[in-house]
Amino acid sequence: MKLCRKLINIASKNIKIELGVRHSMFRKPQLGLTGDQEVSCRELFFRKDIKQVRLAILLFAFPLILFAFNDFQLLGLSTEFYGLIALRFELLFFTIFEIVQISKVKNYKKYDQSLIVYSLHFLIFV
Repeated sequence: MKLCRKLINIASKNIKIELGVRHSMFRKPQLGLTGDQEVSCRELFFRKDIKQVRLAILLFAFPLILFAFNDFQLLGLSTEFYGLIALRFELLFFTIFEIVQISKVKNYKKYDQSLIVYSLHFLIFV
């Protein structure tokens, strides 16, 4: 009997089992991870996510530089060209700032907030 109780306790810690609760076939199934599982998963892969995002941000920044050469060929030295160059340099500096900022982040909530701000900034200026 004690062994059975221990197995139930181990299983209920790993899988959310509600003992003594009737389950209905009409109840909406839970998709994804529970809150505790999501937190532990996010903390486990946090450093790997930061490395991948830094690479992705660099890959997004690379076309900014290439489009500057394209703008020069299309517009020449006009006021529109200088305006586009100013926007591109602002995005480039903000991208470098974001890479440095993400490297300093210690928890995944600040990481998410920082990426949302960067993404909105990038979408607004592009």
